[in-house]
This record gives sequence, structure tokens and C-alpha cells, in this order.
Amino acid sequence: MRAYIKQIGILDNLNNIHGVSLDEGLNIITGRSSTGKSAIINIFDYCMGATRNNVPHGVISNSAKLYFLVLCINNKYVVLGREAKRNSQGFIKFESSLISMDIFNAEYFTQEYFIPLDEYIREIGSIFGLTISEIDTTDQNNQNKKKGHPSVRNMMSFMLQHQNLIANNQALFYRFDDSERRERVIEEFKIFLGLVDQNYFIMMQRLDEIKNQIRRIEKSISSFDQQLQTHLPYIDEQREKFLSITGQELFPHIKSEQLLNAPALYRDQIEDYVPKINTESMSYQQTYEELKLRQNELLGKKRELVLKLSDINSSIKTIQNYRDKMSSVKPITHAYRQASCCPFCGKPSDSTQNAENSLTKAINWLNKELRETPSLFKSYLPKRKELLDKIGILDSQIRDIRNRITAIKEINNRLQENRSLEEQASVILFNIRNELLWIISEKENNWDEEKNDYLQEKAQIEEYIKNHYNLNKRMQVIAESINRTMNEIAPLFAFEYNPIKLEFDFQRFELYCIEEGEKVYLSSMGSGANWLYSHICLFLSLLKLFVSEKDCVIPPILFIDQPSQVYFPVQNDVQEKFDAAALKGVKNADEDLLQVANLYSQILKFLDEVYDKYGIKPQIIISDHADNLTLDGYSFGDYVKARWRDKTEGLIDTSKLNDETK
Repeated sequence: MRAYIKQIGILDNLNNIHGVSLDEGLNIITGRSSTGKSAIINIFDYCMGATRNNVPHGVISNSAKLYFLVLCINNKYVVLGREAKRNSQGFIKFESSLISMDIFNAEYFTQEYFIPLDEYIREIGSIFGLTISEIDTTDQNNQNKKKGHPSVRNMMSFMLQHQNLIANNQALFYRFDDSERRERVIEEFKIFLGLVDQNYFIMMQRLDEIKNQIRRIEKSISSFDQQLQTHLPYIDEQREKFLSITGQELFPHIKSEQLLNAPALYRDQIEDYVPKINTESMSYQQTYEELKLRQNELLGKKRELVLKLSDINSSIKTIQNYRDKMSSVKPITHAYRQASCCPFCGKPSDSTQNAENSLTKAINWLNKELRETPSLFKSYLPKRKELLDKIGILDSQIRDIRNRITAIKEINNRLQENRSLEEQASVILFNIRNELLWIISEKENNWDEEKNDYLQEKAQIEEYIKNHYNLNKRMQVIAESINRTMNEIAPLFAFEYNPIKLEFDFQRFELYCIEEGEKVYLSSMGSGANWLYSHICLFLSLLKLFVSEKDCVIPPILFIDQPSQVYFPVQNDVQEKFDAAALKGVKNADEDLLQVANLYSQILKFLDEVYDKYGIKPQIIISDHADNLTLDGYSFGDYVKARWRDKTEGLIDTSKLNDETK
């Protein structure tokens, strides 16, 4: 995309026009401090939809009524404007040809072309070709994650290098101190490069829906399997009752699991089954005796565990009492030694020494007891929990056996109530049949078939995305291109690392160099010159990328504010001409001046190389104190679009202001 800023300016309160005309390629704005050089970046940012007007307070902010911007995009012109005191809307108007800056008066910026800020930002995005409007996704809980529209505002991170950023070792990109913005910029970068389109996000949304549906089915299948296991004891119980009633097994040598796994088969057999009573069978008595024997066995185990639990509870109670008594005793650190002698002969005596040794041993024992008592108490708690858990399991088993014994007794009770064994057996068959019918109805959901359909659609979408987008491979190619360009540019600058090998991490958007096989990130790369050149190498490489990618919507525009500050931190405000050697406190000014001149020369060579290869020349606007540099093969003055050295000069022409506004 061919895009650049043609004009940037201010309409003041007296309807006067102030501004600068720019061109493709390098544009230099040089001059003293407080002339509006740095404010140009803020004006551009504001006209591109910034929520806040960050133009520094002073003559510009006091005088400005409206800020405007003229963009040339693929040989078409669009005028953007924002009122200085009203940031809730923006002005957009298309022009068929370039118009003189003098026409930008109050009559030009009529209210009919102003639109609300949100719409204004979206319209600017559309102008650059940012047409994707829906990138929302769903998470595994089927909750819609609103991401909003990709915003032209997030492109600013690739276009603005403020004075406090260009040589910063803690930050590379504009507004990356805001973690949410950082994540959005990284996420939307593939959109800005044109690697994905609206169809990609539609397919990704469908993929999310399919994954959620598959998870739902798997959850239903898992839930059904769990329910199936809970029904298994009931089937066993019913079959045991059937044996007790009829004296015959229902489906001999067939486990209950088989009934549950083939419910339709055994449902049909049960419907045709006619229960026959074996009056000679004593199976109910045998089952009854086995259950009683098992019940007694479990009761014995439970009593054994209860006795152990009683012992542990008693120990815990004893320890608690001991702990309570010991807690009232304060730890003693040492015994006091005093000299002693025999009261009769006056000779020194070692009796106190012996007493001291005994007392010391006692103190050590006491302190040990004070330390270990809490640990001893805690050691019994897991044992008590383990016993309680085992007793709980036994109680459950005992209840189950008791219920089965009760069921056998109920059979006899029903006989006495004239309910025949055949009738009772039929009830059992009916109960089992109902269980099998429930399983059949659940299986009719065709979960497996539905899951397979979703899996096939998922595979088709993933294959399409891989073949038509293949983001991982394309991002790898782009990363290699960025790194290659950076390392072609880097040797041209005075890095302290020689040789220098730069790499950019596209996952984290961080820059580092490789030194002796180790990653050295920007924050650890030494002097301000290294930080400056790292920023320059990366952002020039990004400009080349934006031009080379035919579907990229990021305009190849880059603002750089005060790059010479690394070499000339003291500002030469009082002189009409920039004189590096005259700067106070600066050593080796000639060498520093050569490095600043080399920076400009290499930028110009880079722009020419990009233009020769792609037919588009990126636009770089540099605001700087440096001036009248001797460049290699270029004339510095040819690229100066504004020079504000005189005290009356600046972005605001103070001669146009009356005394009240000066």
C-alpha cells in the first residue's frame, strides 16, 4: 500500500493556518526546543483517533482550535480533523486532488463531516483496508469472548517512536506499557499484515463451536458411563432376588455388565421369558446364610477398626492435655552460672558447675518437648482420618447386605400375603426390563455418530485453514525476513557488539541479540547507542515488511523523535545554527557528529533500496535538533521540511497571533 502524510497542521482560534507539508521518503523537521517538533507526533496520533489530546501544554494548545491531517493513500486524498477542545468526534472528507493548505479554514471543517469518535476510528481503518469486523471467539465453557473490532489505533505502535522511546532499553513499541493493548497489538498483527481475512475468523469461530460440541458429547458419554456403573449394583440385586424367588438364575453365566452393554438383546429375551419356580430349590436359604456370614465378617472388621480408633482418640486426647500444660511453660534459653565456694573453708567449689550442666540438660529436654508436641499431635490426625474412612466403607457394605437380607425376608412376607412367587418373579423381570429400556433410550442419542460427524467437519476446517492460511509457516517466513533485514542494516551502525546478530521474538514482541550463543535482551544491551540502533534496525525492517506484503494495511509511515539525543543530550537552543562542537559537556563531538550523520545517511540509503525493489518509498518523519549534517551521498537540506531556529519560528507562526494569544 502506498500511503504517506502530505500535510499536517493547525487551525488556530483566529482562523489562521499553521502547518508543514511532507513527502514520501525522509522528512526532517529541525530546530530549537519548544518549537513544536515533538508536538507533530501527538497531532498525528490525535488525528488518527487517540482518545486524549496529548499535545503539550503551551502556545500550540492555547492557540489551536482544530488539528488536521492530509493523507495520500494510493493517489487519493483524505482529510482528517479533530477539534482541540472536543475529542468525542472526528472530521473525515475525501478530496479528488491535493488542495492548498490555505483552504483549511473554519468554513472547510463544516459540522456535516464530523462523526462520533468510534465511527471515526472505524472509518480510518476502512480507508487503510481494515475491513474485518468480527474476531470474537468462544471458550471451552461456550462463553462468547468479545474481542471487539481490530482497530487502526493498534497500528500506532508500529508508527510512532517518541523521544522517550527511540532510545529506550525497557520498551520497543508505543503504549506497550498497557498490557491489554500489548496483547491486542500482538494478536491483531496477523490481521494488519493481511495474513488472515474475515473468512478465517468465521471458520475459527465455527471450529470453536465444534470443539465445544465435541466436549459436550464427551461429557454426556462420560456422564452416561458413570450412571451406567451406578445401575450395575441394582441389576445384581434384582438378579439375586430372582434367584431367591425362583431357585433359578436369570441368564446363567452372563454377567450384569453384559446386560447393560447389550440392552436391546436382553430386553427381547426378558419380554419372552416365563418365570418357572423350582419349589425344591433352597437357593434362598443358601443366599441368606451367605449374606449373614458376610455381614458377621464385616461387623468383626468394623469392631476391630473401632477399637483402634478408640485408642487413637485416647492418644490424641492425652497429647492435647499434655500440649495444653506445656503451652503454659515458656521456653528457657540458658542457665545462669554463678561462682561458688565452700562456706566452711572458703575454697572454690564445682557443685554449681555440675548443677548447671544438669539444668542445661533439663532445659534442652524441655525445649525439645515443646517443639515436638505439636508435630506428634499432627501425626495422629491422618491415622484417625484413615480409620474413619475405612469404617465408613464398611458401614456402606453392611447396609447393603442388610438390605439384601431384608429383601429375602420380604419374599416370604409377600407369600404370606398371597402374592405368588411367579408374581414376585415377574416384578423382578419388569424392573430389569425398565433398566434396559432406559439404557436403550439414552443410546438412541447417537452420541458416537454425532461426535464422528463433528470430528469430520473439524478435520475439514483445520485442513482448509492449514492450506489457505498456514499462519505458523507464514509467520516463520516473516520472522526470518525481519531478522535478515535487521542484520543487513545493523553492521552499518556503531553497535558495541561486533559482530551483531539481532533477532525479534514474534511471540512476545521482544528484541534481543545473540552473544556467544546466549540471548541478550534489549534491557541488557549496554549503552544508549545500542538501544537507539536496535530500535532503528527493527522499525526499518518493519517498514520494509509493510511495503513487501501486498495485503498489509499498516501504512509505511514512521515518526522518529530526537534520535540524536543519544549523542547530543544537551539541547542547543540559543544558537540559530546547530553546532555540535559548541555543545557544553560533550566530548569527542566530531565523532558523535559523524555517527549522527551516518544514521541519516543509512536511513536514506535504506529508503532508496526499498523503493528500487518494491516501487514504494516509506515515509519517515524525523524531528531533531541536529541540522546541517554532512551526509554520505545526500544533501541534508534537501530533506528538511521545516527549520525553526529563530525565536519567533515554530509550528505555530507567532507573527499571525495577536498580542493576547502570544
